[in-house]
Parts: sequence; C-alpha cells; structure tokens
Amino acid sequence: MQYKTLYYSTGIVQHALALPSFYSFAAPSSVGFIIPLCTLDMMAVATNMSYVFFFNNQDNAAGFMDSHILKQALYRTLAQFPILLGHLQKGRKGRVKVVVDRENINVPIYRETTWSQTHYTELLESQFDFKLWPEHLMPADSCLRPDPHTRDIKLLSISIMRLKSNSGVAVCISIPHYVMDGCGYFEFVNQWSDEAKAIVEGTCAPKREFLFDRSVVDRYLPPERAALPALVDSLYATRSPFFEYVARLPPVWRARFVIYMRRKETIRGCLFRMSRDKLDYLHQLVRPHLPEGMRISDNDLLIALFSMVAGYAMLGDAKEVMQLRRAADNPTRGLLGEQLMCLPCNFRSRIGMSDICYTGNMQYPIGFINPIEHLLKPITGESLAEVAAKARLAVKDVTAGTVASFVETINSQPTSYARPVGNTKHFAQILVVTNHMTQKIYETDFGYGMPDIGILSPVFAPAVNFIVPCKPPSADVYLHMTYDLKVMERIIENRFWQSLVHQIY
Repeated sequence: MQYKTLYYSTGIVQHALALPSFYSFAAPSSVGFIIPLCTLDMMAVATNMSYVFFFNNQDNAAGFMDSHILKQALYRTLAQFPILLGHLQKGRKGRVKVVVDRENINVPIYRETTWSQTHYTELLESQFDFKLWPEHLMPADSCLRPDPHTRDIKLLSISIMRLKSNSGVAVCISIPHYVMDGCGYFEFVNQWSDEAKAIVEGTCAPKREFLFDRSVVDRYLPPERAALPALVDSLYATRSPFFEYVARLPPVWRARFVIYMRRKETIRGCLFRMSRDKLDYLHQLVRPHLPEGMRISDNDLLIALFSMVAGYAMLGDAKEVMQLRRAADNPTRGLLGEQLMCLPCNFRSRIGMSDICYTGNMQYPIGFINPIEHLLKPITGESLAEVAAKARLAVKDVTAGTVASFVETINSQPTSYARPVGNTKHFAQILVVTNHMTQKIYETDFGYGMPDIGILSPVFAPAVNFIVPCKPPSADVYLHMTYDLKVMERIIENRFWQSLVHQIY
C-alpha cells in the first residue's frame, strides 16, 4: 500500500502520521470524489459531536491501549471512512459538499500525551468529576471552529491522554455534526475499536458496509405522505430571509458567524446521575394523572422533568418569578409566553433503515409547546404528567409519512434548515432534549475492555439536555445539561431536583 506522510501536533513537537494513500479509497483514475451533503445534514451545523471515554488499566499492563495498535487501527478505519479526510466546501444554493482529494487530505487532529497529575483511581472514586479531568483533553470545542493553522474545518479530532503511572487512558473523539449524527458517530468509533481489538486478539474485525451517499435516504422514503404537524410546518415552511442568507455562506464563514453570535455566552455544563429507583418513583408519581390507557416511557418522563425544572430556573430569580406569578393571576392579562420543547428524533426505524450502516444525519424535529403559566406550578405528579403526555403524543405522531413529508419540504429549499432560528424568536424559552440511550457507547472496546464511562464533552450548547446510559449492567441514567451560569445555579438549588439526582460535576 502506498502512504502519504502527514503531520499532526501534540502542541509540543511535530510527529509524522502516515495515512494510507487515497489510491486505496477511490478508483486509481480519479483524483478523489465528492459527497454532496443534504439539508438534513445542515440542521446542527454549529456543533461538534464529542464524547470522552475513560478506560481503566486494572492489571497495570505495560502495553495497555498500545499506541501503535491504536494508530494502525485508525488507519484501517479511515480507509472505510474517507469522508472524514475531506474538506467542507460550499455548493450551490446554500448546499455543502465534502470534497475528498487524495492530493490534499484534510489531516485529522491526532494528539497523544501523558497526564501525570491524576491517577485513574482518583477519577473512579470521584465518579469522573470534571475537576479531575486532564487539562486540554478536548481536541475540539463543542462549537464548530475553523482550525487556526489551516483555516479549514477539521472533520475528525482525536485526543488520547495516558493517566498517572499508566493507570488508565482517556480518549476523546470529536466529529462535526455536518457529516454524521450520533448513530454515524458511533459507527466510526465502534469500527475503530473493533479494528484495534482485532489486532490485539489476532483476528479480523467485522466487515460492514458504511454508506455516505445521501441519496440513500430518498430510496427508503415511502410513497405516501402525511401532513406535517402545524408546529413543524410553521418552523420550516415560513421564510426567514436573514438566516437563510447566513445559510448560504461558506461553511467556514458560517462557523465564524455562529462564534460571533455566541461570544457573550457564559454557560456551564453539569452532569447528574439518576438511579433506576428514582425513575421508577417518578413513574409511580405520574401514572395516576395520565390520560386513561396512556403509557409513557422514561424518555417522556425525563423530558417533562427537564421542562419543569430547567424551565422554572429560566424564568429568573425569586423577584422575577414573583412578578410573573402576579401577572399570571391577573385575568385581564394575556399569555405570559410559551416554552418550546425540541426533541430531535432519529427516524431510521420509521422508514426501515435501522439495519444498514448509513452514517449521515437523520433527525426529525419533534416539538411541542408549554405555556409559561404551567412552569409556575409546583412540580407534582399532575404537572409532570401534563407535559409527559404531550411528549408521548408528539413522539407517537412521527410516522413514515410525516418523515417523508418533512424530508421533501426541506429538500425543496436547501436553506430551509435555518428558518427555525428566525421563526422561534417569539418563544420565551427553547429547550432541546436528545436521548442517547440506544447509542453503542459501551461497545467501544479497543481490546482492553469497555470504558467505565462514555460521556459528552462537559459543555455543549445553551439549553441542550442529553439523556445518556450508565455502564451496564446499571440501569441508571446520566443527565447532561448546559445552561447559562445563573440558570444552572437555580437548577442545582431546586429541592425537587436535588431529591432525584446525584451531581457529578
């Protein structure tokens, strides 16, 4: 195999990183290839998907998470994911494409260092408190940023840190949402770990066909169409000229615009753990108040909890809440405002794509509205049940027909993905809840055992909440939240919330 020598930096010295030539990725006669992205890929373009995995060297093995094996496995994986070595470029009418050029590779960031200040047992005893994480572990910010050296957007960034006395290893992998959603992200991560495990065990990694061609989605859409919910239709069908103009900017300029818009943010990320017993308690609390015959999932219940706890904290301090209560009691005053709940939904199963390894974005924007007056109510089984029931009905309404109508609507105008930014300005609050419970987080085994924890980067985007599984066999869940500093303080001080969760950081 031919190799092209590329370079990556640890921040201290430059190291040669040999990547397989693109003669192994594309036809010998071609210079490379182009992967046009679709409008679905544009819906979260401002963010990076970043997970951190902590691996324990329980046996104090000298060759634990061997550097050579990790690199060799990465080469093999990149041969199957050439999209991650391409460049984002502007296409026509706001579209974006990934240009994969064997003579001009978008070199991934690959950083491997040692952190001698923290022993793995300290992390384990603290349940992975962020205060003890190695400094500079994250290779990329959660907000998409052009690389300062190449001025390009990196499509893969990896940081590997070996902890004190070789007691364990932390691995952080970051991929822009442009090219993959959560499912695609873990297809890459799991293939890399499978390749490494195969080298360790002297076997062959499972062979899978990874699909990057966005036209695959259209082939799976059913012929029937169903009417979009009024909320979704209003967000995506109504023009928003300014943000559609921003959507036509080249990817690097668009990233800089988002950075500029978020420059004054003071946000904090926190991680909480909720036990299975507490979840079961909430179900018992809510069940008597649900409509007859309705059954809700853990996801519906946690959405309701985020809505009530975080929504109340976003109303302001005690004085501001008191003013809102007085206004709510005034019969001559109109509505105080509305809270929009956004629930990105992976629709692979809705159109029969669950069994194929399609790595692109497949998110349907479930949404529902709560009046601000509801957030002023005490958090009880009844008030939680009202929101949980809305969540259940909204999820239930997502069918193959509505998915097909949505994809058809946004594909008809490539910049329509930016419309909700302008069309949601009238909402008093916007919260996003994403469920990662079905992601293959703990299948990430490089041949040395599964991680003790796989969790998102500590700070994501404002008012975004994630539901993440704990390490099996535990049935507990992690709740990852990012909010404004003052809002997060009020969430932490909420007594009902305190009674349900344990704060990790």
